[in-house]
Amino acid sequence: MFNDAPHRIPLSRTAAVLGLLITLSAACDPADGESSATDTEAGGDETQGMGEGGARITVTVDDGTVYELTDVTSCDTSVTNPSGFPLSNGYDLAGSTADGAFGLTAIRAGLDEENAVSSGAVEGDFDENGLNSKMVYRFDQDALTLFVDGANVAGTVGSDAIAPTRPHGDHAVFTIDARCE
Repeated sequence: MFNDAPHRIPLSRTAAVLGLLITLSAACDPADGESSATDTEAGGDETQGMGEGGARITVTVDDGTVYELTDVTSCDTSVTNPSGFPLSNGYDLAGSTADGAFGLTAIRAGLDEENAVSSGAVEGDFDENGLNSKMVYRFDQDALTLFVDGANVAGTVGSDAIAPTRPHGDHAVFTIDARCE
C-alpha cells in the first residue's frame, strides 16, 4: 500500500483528515481571529512516531486473521504529541504490513470531547502498483472503543465493508494494539 508509492495518501486517510478539518473548523470560535488550522498542526514534531523507536501495530480480525503493521507512518497519541492532540484520548495511527498488502488508518482528534471526531479504515487487496484497494472496511463510529494508555492505543472497532472484496465478511470486528513508543 504505502511501499510502492510513498507520496500517495490512501483515500480513507484523506477522507479522515478532511472530516477532521471540517469539524475543527466548525469548532473554532470565529472571534479568535488569530487561530487557524496550521496553529494546531504546527505544534508537533512531524517526525515523531514515524516508525522510529520500533513502533508496531497489530490488527486482529474477529475471524482470527492477524496483521502485523511494521511500516508505521504515524503513531501519535495525546501523550506522545500533546500539542497535536489536546484530547486525553486522542491518537493518529497509520501503517501497513511489510509487503504493503494491508493498511490501517485511525484518528481521534478535536479541540474538546464534545467536538471530537473519530475516523478510520483498513484497506487491502491492492492492484499490481500498490494502489486502488479492493478491500476497504470503514470503521463504525458507534462501535469504536480505542483508548490511549501513554504511548499505546488499544481496543476494538466494528466495521462495514465498502469495497468489492470482503475477505473478513461484511461487518468485521478489528482489535487494534498499537505500541507507539
